Amino acid sequence: ALIKDSSVDLTGQFCNDRLVRGDTWNMLKFTGERYIPSEVGEIRIEHFHRYALACLLTKDKLVVDLACGEGYGSAYLSSAAREVVGIDLDPEAVTHAQSMYAERPNLRFECCDATRTGLPDGVFDVAVSFETIEHVAQQAEMIAEIRRVLKPDGVLVISSPNRPVYSDARNYKNEFHVKELDLAEFESLLRPHFDQVEYYGQRLAMGTVVGPLSENLAEYRAFSDDGQEICQRTSSKPDPMYFLAVCGSGGRPLPRLGASIFLPESLDLVEHYTGFARWAKQQDRELAIRDNNIRSRQSEEASLQAKLKGLRQELAQQQGELVALNAMRDNFRLEIVRAQAQLELLKSLYSDSTLGGI
Repeated sequence: ALIKDSSVDLTGQFCNDRLVRGDTWNMLKFTGERYIPSEVGEIRIEHFHRYALACLLTKDKLVVDLACGEGYGSAYLSSAAREVVGIDLDPEAVTHAQSMYAERPNLRFECCDATRTGLPDGVFDVAVSFETIEHVAQQAEMIAEIRRVLKPDGVLVISSPNRPVYSDARNYKNEFHVKELDLAEFESLLRPHFDQVEYYGQRLAMGTVVGPLSENLAEYRAFSDDGQEICQRTSSKPDPMYFLAVCGSGGRPLPRLGASIFLPESLDLVEHYTGFARWAKQQDRELAIRDNNIRSRQSEEASLQAKLKGLRQELAQQQGELVALNAMRDNFRLEIVRAQAQLELLKSLYSDSTLGGI
């Protein structure tokens, strides 16, 4: 089971469902904007953790899941809820979800805009909106629409990336996000419609896990190390990657999510990321070898260039000497011609003087 406690039982059919296993049968194409269950790693953990928490609040409730995408989250909620309506603006996603999860009688999907759903007033006990609001330009209208379809004492569970951490600190731009929010901006959207708001922070973290080999338990004991002392408490979340808010009105106390962890048994995250580190280290070694080879080749090239320069200088010198020799040769030829002419003249004079004496 993904979750099992006294209030929510998600054992049985859902845990054997292909969406939990992440099979790729009949899956939508992953574009980077919309999560699909075939994707693994950090993105899967973040998305399923949020839905696992929402599931704790939806037992026997009428639920609307805004921007349901592929439909896996709505299907997840339907294992505990009385009825779930998943809505999405993309007709392809809705058609896929209707086909993929058609066997669930308490689950239906509709194609509509999160700012104008067309759903009846005040009918839902719980509204779920995960990683949606940053994709919407009319954010205030979306929150107002959620408030309209909720019962007076209905609860909204909503998440949003924390812009200062998600984008600013990493110098990162998500091309699919229209407007990201910081906590104050998130608060300014929620407070006009909900007089009770409890904020939670979510981010990937690393630590160690200790548990018995003989059984699976329902909870963990938390220890935190701030660098100065070790305390038995959950760690502080000063810089969450995502905000998760539980909102309500009508005087009823808000349900509390507490502190929770989500551990994938099919993926060792430490090995997953240390594998990247090993790969990067190997790349560094290969780059070092390449750089050394480049430096060696550059040194050889510099030596050859110096030799070539010397040879060119020798060639230029020899070409100069050759020009001089050619000039000397031409002078010698001219002198030979002159000498031959003088010789012929002398011969002629000698011949004339000899003939005159006879």
